[in-house]
Amino acid sequence: MEMPEVRVPLVWNAGEAETQHATHFVLQQEDDLYYLTVGQVAPPIFIGTPEEQREQAKGLNWVSVRMLARFVLSRAKARELRDLFETAVR
Repeated sequence: MEMPEVRVPLVWNAGEAETQHATHFVLQQEDDLYYLTVGQVAPPIFIGTPEEQREQAKGLNWVSVRMLARFVLSRAKARELRDLFETAVR
């Protein structure tokens, strides 16, 4: 026996998630799945005179990206997300 389709409205509870400032993104594809990694980079802190700060910056080999989240999307959901952004950015 086939179950009848039931539609129930979704209610978003934004209070359950912390709002983060996303600054960097990586998108990878494997077959029909898309892996979206979202990260945040805060600029390093340098103190002292401008010359001292330049020297500190020259000593950096890299700046760390804090991973905020990683999402896996089907091709259909990736298109839905693309369309959502295209509509919002207009």
